[in-house]
Amino acid sequence: MEIPALGELSFNEEFRQYESEPVAIPMFDGLELPFTISIGEGEEVDIPLLKEAVEAFLKMGTEAKLYATPYIFKYYKYCEKRAPELVYEDLGCHITEADQVWEFVQPGSIDVTSDRAYLQGNATPKVYVSVAAWCGWEIEHGLQLVYRHGSTLSRVSEQDGHFTHVYASEEDGIIVEE
Repeated sequence: MEIPALGELSFNEEFRQYESEPVAIPMFDGLELPFTISIGEGEEVDIPLLKEAVEAFLKMGTEAKLYATPYIFKYYKYCEKRAPELVYEDLGCHITEADQVWEFVQPGSIDVTSDRAYLQGNATPKVYVSVAAWCGWEIEHGLQLVYRHGSTLSRVSEQDGHFTHVYASEEDGIIVEE
């Protein structure tokens, strides 16, 4: 499979996914991260939709990072409320202002997937670009930023592999654990 913005992707038999070489991500000041396309070999997918989502994601600059900041801070506050002694004492993570969250976040990989497999009827498939990151306040589950069609922040949560929330709809906006 080839996606122009990523180049030729190799198929990983063990994980049944396509993988790119690391690519510079403008949103993260040029940090190079690999992409995975989580669609099994031979499955029918809408390649143009995948390409559009990847291109849209790669067009976002640092303004997208700034836009996500208050939602990431809200996720931090959620984790802090659940286990303050773990966050403060064990992990030494005490964030008082939203703009401090990025000092404790390290993006690690990007996954692109389509919900085509879950659709019934004639609904238009959606493509999700998910950034998996390490974060200093939740070392077990980390942080996940999900972008619908590569450009609309739709979920900020732990890395749970879900791209939407069971009760969320496109109109619900950004889902952050509360």
